[in-house]
Amino acid sequence: MVELLELAWGIGFGLFIGAFFGFVLARGDILFAGVGAVVLAAATVIYAFTLGRSSDLGSTRPNAH
Repeated sequence: MVELLELAWGIGFGLFIGAFFGFVLARGDILFAGVGAVVLAAATVIYAFTLGRSSDLGSTRPNAH
């Protein structure tokens, strides 16, 4: 359940930040806000299912590298 909530939070955060920067960088064009939101949310999902699952960077085990 916690992993599902983390994924939902990541997707929501990706949508928000992508929409914000898409809107700002396009100088107010709402179409690019949607494009930015979708691209960053897709990147968040890809990260969550690939690099996010295989990374040991946050490991608390000694000598985990």
